Amino acid sequence: MAHLHRSCLTGFAGFFCLVLLCVFVSASCGKKDGDGDKATQGEAVSTENEKPSGAGNNENGEDNANTQNKQYVYITADNSVALGQYKGIEFTPVDTTVTDAEISQSMNDTLKYFQTFMDVDELTDELVAEFYEDYDSVGELYNALKEIISQRKQTEAKQKQQEEILNKIVENSDILVDMTDEAAECYSSLMLHYNVLAVASDKTLDDYMLETVYPNASDWKEKLAADAATLTCRHAVLLAIAEAEGMSVSDSEYEEAISGYMEYYGYDNRELFEQEFSKDQITKNILEDKALSYVVEKAVPVSDNI
Repeated sequence: MAHLHRSCLTGFAGFFCLVLLCVFVSASCGKKDGDGDKATQGEAVSTENEKPSGAGNNENGEDNANTQNKQYVYITADNSVALGQYKGIEFTPVDTTVTDAEISQSMNDTLKYFQTFMDVDELTDELVAEFYEDYDSVGELYNALKEIISQRKQTEAKQKQQEEILNKIVENSDILVDMTDEAAECYSSLMLHYNVLAVASDKTLDDYMLETVYPNASDWKEKLAADAATLTCRHAVLLAIAEAEGMSVSDSEYEEAISGYMEYYGYDNRELFEQEFSKDQITKNILEDKALSYVVEKAVPVSDNI
């Protein structure tokens, strides 16, 4: 589930971001093929059978991928997205196999932890049974650590896949975004998001950001501002894809999502939560999640031999 935002996508944990060269001014992201300004107020223009200005053929006489089937989707009076290729995006699969060396390292780390407060030379069934509620033997602990590592690697692989696919879609598209307002609001939303997580971790915001999000950064606020600009472009692209594919949010999908967001951010009172985040904001976030799932489903691995 993507983290809730006001005007930016903070999905896939927010800190897995390609920092683009866009700042808090009127700016654009993606490639320029000429007709990125065709989206006009109040309309969505499909140019599926047209080539934008500057489109051409490659050396093999084939259409350039970035100029095929562009759909010009209106977002707001100031922002527009000319979608390039977003289906069939190639990505590189990541090997998620858990090795014996990785499990052994985790077992050694566990032993070292015990050695910080007791004199032991090795993990034994008795030691495991004494200190763990769910495991009675070294073998059970070994299997549990293997599963934990596997889940972590699968999550990281999924995040990397989403990142690679979305970066390519942004590169394929013409994105005209008013960075002055949109990215500034995204920055505020990210600050709120990380403030909540910092409080939950019983840390100051500075400590949380430097330890968890931007380790050893000289100026984490500058990095956050750059990420806000990047995420604003991604936000626009995903909403454009949702509109191009005719996606909508049902009442049941909305209710399921808001329950998940309330749990994630630690809200018990729905009224207070909806004072912080509007129904429109939540709906847009759900649409972004749907669009991201869609392009990942349509993506193509470059090799099955990993």
